[in-house]
Amino acid sequence: MTSLIEATFQESRVRAVNLLSQKTLPILYVEGGSDRFIFHHHMKDCVKVTIPEKGDIGGMNYKKGGKRLVIQKVNKDPNSFGYVDMDHDFKSSDIRSIDRIQDSSPSACLVSHLLNYDATTQFIKNEIEIYIQSNPKMIDEIIMAAKIHSLFVWYRGFSGDKGDKNNQLDNEAFWDQLLNCDSLKETEPIFDSLTNGNKLRLFQMANKKEISHAKFRDHSLVEAIARYVQKIPNISQSINKSAIERKMVRIAQKQQLTTKLLRFHQTIQAVTL
Repeated sequence: MTSLIEATFQESRVRAVNLLSQKTLPILYVEGGSDRFIFHHHMKDCVKVTIPEKGDIGGMNYKKGGKRLVIQKVNKDPNSFGYVDMDHDFKSSDIRSIDRIQDSSPSACLVSHLLNYDATTQFIKNEIEIYIQSNPKMIDEIIMAAKIHSLFVWYRGFSGDKGDKNNQLDNEAFWDQLLNCDSLKETEPIFDSLTNGNKLRLFQMANKKEISHAKFRDHSLVEAIARYVQKIPNISQSINKSAIERKMVRIAQKQQLTTKLLRFHQTIQAVTL
């Protein structure tokens, strides 16, 4: 509580100084719209939150956003800061040498960093009960599906193997299997169905603790909720995944900043004074 009071006082002080000096605010580069929405709410008085527009990295042109582009922009601008998803970089190796960039570790992304279990389950419950009375088993199945899908995506990023992207990870049969799993043990048949299943198991075993702490990708949770709703009988209307994501981000934005984010906030504030 003391750190929250101190941060509030510091924010008021920064606001007053900026009004008096009309000082140009530093830039905080983020990967996407969800991060920008959340950081703008909490830090708009000490930093300008921006999604980098374009860049050329390793011969690949990135039009907007993304981790590599954020890192590139911060490296070029000594007066800027960056915030990126941890994703599969469990050791934060990508940003270790750049003290002006923070990642979401130990969580996969900013949303999962801010949402605890209670907030996550309440959000899922609210989304499901628009269509059908939910129960704890339904909610746990959705969370488990989001975690498993996240694991597969993290492995894909770690290995650089894109082979399963279009023909397996996003098809209906794959999600039907995911949404019927109550535990990681029940995922064995899914692992067996993937061409890189054995390598994925090794990745999971080598990073078991980190994967547990990472929780889930925000996009995987939204996809799991939408896929679950589509399985409910007599649901005729289409599922608006963008609307689900916006609700999730608004809930995350209302959460108190963690100690790690408060320290990042204070680091940025110190530059503006």
